[in-house]
Amino acid sequence: MLGLAASLLASGAAPAGAADRDPSRPPAYSACVGPALESADFRDVRGSFAEDAVNCLFHFGITKGRTAEEFDLDSPVRRWEMALFLDRAAEPAGISLPLREDVQFDDTGGLFAEARRAVAQMVELRVMFSAGGGSFEPDRPVTRAEMASILEGFLRRAMVGPGGEDISEVAVSDGGDSGGEVFSDLGEVTLGEYTAINRLFEMGIVRGTSAGKFSPEGTVTRGQMAVFITRTLAHTAARPAGVTIQAAPGSGADGSVELVISVRDRSRLPEPYALVDVFSARDARSAVGPGGSCMAGRVEAVDGGGRPCVIEASDLRTGSAGDLTISYYPEETKTVWAWSGDAGDEYDEDEHQSGSVRAAAVGSADRLRVTDDMSSNARYTRYVEFGRRVTFTFQLVDSRGNPVAVKDTEISISAVEIVETRSAAAAVEASERRPHRTDASGRVVLSYHKTDPTPGSNRLGDRAEVILNVTELPTGLDLDDRTTFGNVGVSAESNTEPSAVWQDSAGGASRPLVLTQEVSYHEASSEDRGAYTRITATLTDLYGQPDPGEWISFTSDDPDGVGETPLRRRTDRRGQAHLSYNRDSGESGTETITAVSGSRTAEIVHYWVEAPGSGDAPFTGRLLDKDLSNNRLVIEGEGDLADALLLIAYDGNDQFTGLEGLATMSGFERDLTNTGKENPPRTKVERLQVNSYSPSSGGVSQFTLLPPAEDDSG
Repeated sequence: MLGLAASLLASGAAPAGAADRDPSRPPAYSACVGPALESADFRDVRGSFAEDAVNCLFHFGITKGRTAEEFDLDSPVRRWEMALFLDRAAEPAGISLPLREDVQFDDTGGLFAEARRAVAQMVELRVMFSAGGGSFEPDRPVTRAEMASILEGFLRRAMVGPGGEDISEVAVSDGGDSGGEVFSDLGEVTLGEYTAINRLFEMGIVRGTSAGKFSPEGTVTRGQMAVFITRTLAHTAARPAGVTIQAAPGSGADGSVELVISVRDRSRLPEPYALVDVFSARDARSAVGPGGSCMAGRVEAVDGGGRPCVIEASDLRTGSAGDLTISYYPEETKTVWAWSGDAGDEYDEDEHQSGSVRAAAVGSADRLRVTDDMSSNARYTRYVEFGRRVTFTFQLVDSRGNPVAVKDTEISISAVEIVETRSAAAAVEASERRPHRTDASGRVVLSYHKTDPTPGSNRLGDRAEVILNVTELPTGLDLDDRTTFGNVGVSAESNTEPSAVWQDSAGGASRPLVLTQEVSYHEASSEDRGAYTRITATLTDLYGQPDPGEWISFTSDDPDGVGETPLRRRTDRRGQAHLSYNRDSGESGTETITAVSGSRTAEIVHYWVEAPGSGDAPFTGRLLDKDLSNNRLVIEGEGDLADALLLIAYDGNDQFTGLEGLATMSGFERDLTNTGKENPPRTKVERLQVNSYSPSSGGVSQFTLLPPAEDDSG
């Protein structure tokens, strides 16, 4: 931990990459959802800022990569490449490409046929222009200002999609409360470039390279290009092949959630007037049975009262553009499915294309949730590589963790940036403490970018830190720190732990081994080879990058599970080794799985549970696991049920008593999430009393939360 100056400096710098305000007209939805986020297996984009964008472009056929394994993230984009990418993006975005290609240039003869055609078509559409004198200059790198003009031309010809904005209606001055310019370095650009840059900023497509700077003459890398194009496509009709469904962030004033369903054919072109069935379920895991069909009694229709999971002639249809928008009024958080087919079809997830989304009944703001975009492995590696940007998001959420879209909520945040080199002691590089206001999505976003203070040096020991504290919150809001390091505090004076650390490679430092699982519990069974689960071991370098080709041995303390005999698996290109197995026992119990690779060891616990019956109540147990998204709790029974691991299901029909008396389900869940670290602290719940229990979804159970037992808290 670096030393910290006791007093904060008065002068502060805006976070790197942040403009003075937020975009006024960003898209409500994305082109990169569902199958568009499946990995393209490019090794050089994993964990990078452009990973999702590159995967999305690969799905749409916009990029094929330099090779089958490399995208070439950091190379500059040439003009011919820009033309090719946008030519491939044109049809999904609703742009009709010209049949004739009359444009000819003296210097494009060396390009392959598809690239020559793309150049001609983009110039024909006036998305791009010649370089003069009969030349196109295909190999010249694209500048950031030029890129903005090209994307503006593309958007002028594209079909505006659901939640998108018509660029011709976006004024440069939109959203400017201060009346000043967003970027201060546009004095030398043309009027057309100036307008394009500012319009694209308002639409959430471009951002600055540092505080108040756009760097118009800087070149665009292939990774940056991927991000810019996917943000552009979000405003258009481009959606992945098949059926996708998205929910608008936040909720309507009437408590509704807007759902947008898009249906596209295999070529990712709109399917107009397609029949669509929409259904929902409280528990996503039990809604669809092993055979792929809906489970009767566990799903309900969303689309106006028809039969769920059946395509009927009276079902809703997409419009002429292949999209359908509906307003949904969930009383609690549910998973919503949408699928398309012919009249009379019954849903089968193995046969029908479908999409799903979590739709939340959003209440008032209950807490401020802080997250970051560091690699999930960074919590174990503890470092970020110099040159990487880290973005922190401060999001208002309700008691169930759903985003609350409230604008202009004031939140005071202190940020201290410290740099230390091997030859110089730690010094405060920048410091600020100031109020921020949430945007229309109910969030504040801060980004930080640290470069190596001694670049090109082989010397180790350079280090940089950012220390964040929320120093003032509106009355009634708690801080919910979900950051990778878990070090965002509520007092700049008492919390001096870093929220992010950049550091040189530590040479021989141990590489982290991490175990994860999709779900931490399964119902114990001795039928049909027993209950199935899967454990994933991830082996990475210091910065969380994959370490492939290494052997990992798995064992456990449960003879009915993995057992003591080592099972060996080798890490793949993602640095992951997967262990799938069945536990053939109907008895509940805790299994500790251990993974070993060389000198590195990791452990994870899996709970094999049993479901109590109505006749078992009343009973009490110690809380082991909380799955609030699926309304499930795992407890270790006491008394007559001692040592039994019980899976408790609850829903809105049940009766709840929290730490302060009778409670709603949301109040019950709020108490369940107490950590004792709130400001002021609240009692941490460790035990659950089940007064009566009805396992059926229509029954009524009674639950009481208990504080720690005296012998546990002394």
